[in-house]
Amino acid sequence: MRVLILLFFCISYSFSQSSPKYEVAPLEDESHEYEITVDTRTEVDKLSDPDKIVRKNALISIGTKRDKKYINHIVKMLNDKDIEIRTIAVNLLSEMGTAQTVGANILEVFKQDK
Repeated sequence: MRVLILLFFCISYSFSQSSPKYEVAPLEDESHEYEITVDTRTEVDKLSDPDKIVRKNALISIGTKRDKKYINHIVKMLNDKDIEIRTIAVNLLSEMGTAQTVGANILEVFKQDK
């Protein structure tokens, strides 16, 4: 048993003393400059963005909060030029709003889409 322990110790010691078989190569070009931008606008501000995807994502984000203080902002999205965004707004309002609050607005949008 002592021989095995001694043998194990010798092998472990020899591996720890050997030089590594690999080297870490330095970066070839470290002169790149990167810029990270963060959109600090609120979700409500993004609802008026010219990009449809930004408006859509902002509307979905607002909808996940289920906060009735956003109902007026969602109602405004019923007049968006994109039908997908209008559909999302209708769905959110049907889940969040009351008939008195949003019913007339939804009917008006349906009349315009004829």
